[in-house]
Amino acid sequence: MGTKITFEKDTCHRCIGTGRLAAYSHVHGGVCFKCNGSGSLYTPASRKAKAIVDEVIVQRTKIAVTDVVVGQLIRPRPAQPKARVIAIGEDRENGAAIVDGVRIPMIFRTLTLQYADKVVTYSAELRFPLYRETTSEDVEAAITALGRRKAGFKVTRD
Repeated sequence: MGTKITFEKDTCHRCIGTGRLAAYSHVHGGVCFKCNGSGSLYTPASRKAKAIVDEVIVQRTKIAVTDVVVGQLIRPRPAQPKARVIAIGEDRENGAAIVDGVRIPMIFRTLTLQYADKVVTYSAELRFPLYRETTSEDVEAAITALGRRKAGFKVTRD
């Protein structure tokens, strides 16, 4: 299983841990916007620790679109669900940006991605990164980045 970092949470004070507000049942089914329906919020110390961990993970898992291979698990954006690359299309130019009077072409590569419930075609601009699956080495690097910080999280190793 590996190493896992869990972050401390407190009960949401707005919905008192239910994730819903009956008085606002007519607005998005009464989901509490403070906790997004989870009923809990990260503590101040855990928010700081989570920000450090998230930054380390994002920086370590970035990959160039040109390095993606068929069969690889990726995330188009850090918070999106993972998908398996099942096909890679040709590069194509689709417009350009003018920066300081210089034309910079926008080049895209088409990726066909298999999510758990659907297949989608994704046009990835070559200058923006994708994100590979997080490894145990990435988690260990994040733990190291937390340094002497002790509050707001717990590390478990299997």
